[in-house]
Amino acid sequence: MRVDDEAGTICVSLSEGGVWVCLWDAGRVVRYDADGAVTRVVVTPCSRPTSCCFGGAGGGAGGAGGAGGAFATTLFITSCSVVDRTREGWDPTANDGADSLAAAAAAAEEPLAGGVFAVEAGVPGVPVHKASF
Repeated sequence: MRVDDEAGTICVSLSEGGVWVCLWDAGRVVRYDADGAVTRVVVTPCSRPTSCCFGGAGGGAGGAGGAGGAFATTLFITSCSVVDRTREGWDPTANDGADSLAAAAAAAEEPLAGGVFAVEAGVPGVPVHKASF
């Protein structure tokens, strides 16, 4: 399997051993099957998805089995809202409000960045062990 964009975290779906990979700066989460073929692409409303997991009805967080052995099929995707500190002219020692202006510009460009999104994946997540503290 080859991933051309910078991969973030992954989670595993129960059927066919597929993996879901968050692609940082690509604005999407991609599902690969056991042979490495792309079987689904979820486009996110922001450029930086960070992590994904299964949860919701039919199972607990991470796809834990619910009543009757059903597993969650909702894929939750977290995202990042980050000021681009690599831009030309950015000075980390300056206290001139430029960072605040950059944050406002980034928020205007991607108002949903930093949010959590839910997608019906159509496949169940892998069950996880529940922990008690």
